[in-house]
Amino acid sequence: MLLTDPGEADVRFFEERLGAELVLAETDRVRLELVAAEPRRTGPDDDGTTAFVVTFHGPPAPVLEQGTWTLRGDEIDMPLFVVPTGPTEDARAMCYDAVFTRLA
Repeated sequence: MLLTDPGEADVRFFEERLGAELVLAETDRVRLELVAAEPRRTGPDDDGTTAFVVTFHGPPAPVLEQGTWTLRGDEIDMPLFVVPTGPTEDARAMCYDAVFTRLA
């Protein structure tokens, strides 16, 4: 299954692909590794809203600007709004997050 629509993504899809390497279509040089996919609370009440964050590691430089990038891999080819969140503790990689929220 090739996932192309962010609206169809769920946390499980990403959890099952941890360690996958994705290429940014806009650069051909920059590769990101999928390192985490975690559910998030959306509020105190169970209103049916779901949310999760996906974390990627990329090279320490160049640091990508926050924005929409097309991520491509064996099972994914879709645009995601990605935000740099800082280097890893050992400074060997830059961390990037993409947040998904689905309203009930």
